[in-house]
Amino acid sequence: MNVVKLTQAPASYEMEFADIFWPQYPRKVARRAAMKAWMRERRNATLEEIMDGLARYKANKPQYADWCHAATWLNQGRWEDEYETNDYGKYDAP
Repeated sequence: MNVVKLTQAPASYEMEFADIFWPQYPRKVARRAAMKAWMRERRNATLEEIMDGLARYKANKPQYADWCHAATWLNQGRWEDEYETNDYGKYDAP
């Protein structure tokens, strides 16, 4: 039985990063590291999951905190972060 191991991510992942994720990410530093993290993490999560998480992050980042580098945000699976809602339907950071 031959087992084929996928060693390269689809080219579509690179296009998603360049055309969708990177333009929307608020801190434009360490693009190469971010691309590497994207290619790895995109295998574990859908584009929709990551982009929904990014939208929540952008809406709920505390003002006192700096924006994470994109590579850090991706490597830590931060699109899965949860925020508490307040009485106004907005999210509060825990």
